[in-house]
Amino acid sequence: MFQTEALPAEFVELIDNLFDSLNGWTTLPKHGKVYNCCLQDNSPHLALWNKVLSQLPKWELFDKGTGKNVTNIYHFVKGWEISIRSIIALWNTLKVEGLKYLNLRNLNQDSVENLFCQIRQHGVLSNTAPTKNKEDENEDFQKITECIPEWKDLEKLNTNACQALSYVSGYIVKKIHIPDDCSQCRVHLFATEQLQHYLFTSFKEYSLTIDALTYPSNQVIMLVQNLYNIMYKFCDVNGHKSKLESTFKEAFFKNYVSTFCSLHRCDNIIVDKTLPFLIFKYVKDKLKKKPWQLSSGHYGKIKHFTVA
Repeated sequence: MFQTEALPAEFVELIDNLFDSLNGWTTLPKHGKVYNCCLQDNSPHLALWNKVLSQLPKWELFDKGTGKNVTNIYHFVKGWEISIRSIIALWNTLKVEGLKYLNLRNLNQDSVENLFCQIRQHGVLSNTAPTKNKEDENEDFQKITECIPEWKDLEKLNTNACQALSYVSGYIVKKIHIPDDCSQCRVHLFATEQLQHYLFTSFKEYSLTIDALTYPSNQVIMLVQNLYNIMYKFCDVNGHKSKLESTFKEAFFKNYVSTFCSLHRCDNIIVDKTLPFLIFKYVKDKLKKKPWQLSSGHYGKIKHFTVA
């Protein structure tokens, strides 16, 4: 856990900008993010990097459990400082040689990581799950329908969780078609006022005068959150099986009572749009935690959602 002088949302924005500034590969900024482009004379990268370099020595890391200062145990903060200073020195040298742009993405390890990801998808480290008969699968399915966690309310979530959840939920709502003539759908899908948990979303706005991003209703936010909780529980038992999405939806809707517009049922569309993200995140989390225990079915999900 970091301890800095910045507010959490401001710190998250700083880190987001820092990652953008070190991964740009286009001559012009993408998606309205000014740092997500190549380094050039008129780009704002150098000002951001100098700001970060002045703050890095003040950053401290603390163990959330014990409160102990563990700054000296981890070296990535120092690594950032070395990387930033190295890129600045490299850029100063390349400018003298007449280069106008520096593709920053080519300086990181993404290419190597992608290579090893492709290797893993071909079976390395995979642990094929034993074949189960139909009765066993039905038994697992019955277990998961019995142990679906309690449906959570927004008040039970901490502020930081709500920030990211609101942003992701807004992205999902923006991707679905909403009938223009249905006022009930709009009431159920969009926020009527910007509350505290929309702060991170407001930080990501492209404009200071126009709300270009989507601010979802609390109803949508909690649907996405509970989908997340239930999907993780479901995948722990059924993650290796085929037809994962359709099987999950069958289990989910058996225990779900809709509070959305009964005519258009936009919540069904939200479920369809959300599930691929959740499966991808679940598999990535499992891969990060215990890569040697993943089944071939889980690796199939990675391949489906990353290579397609």
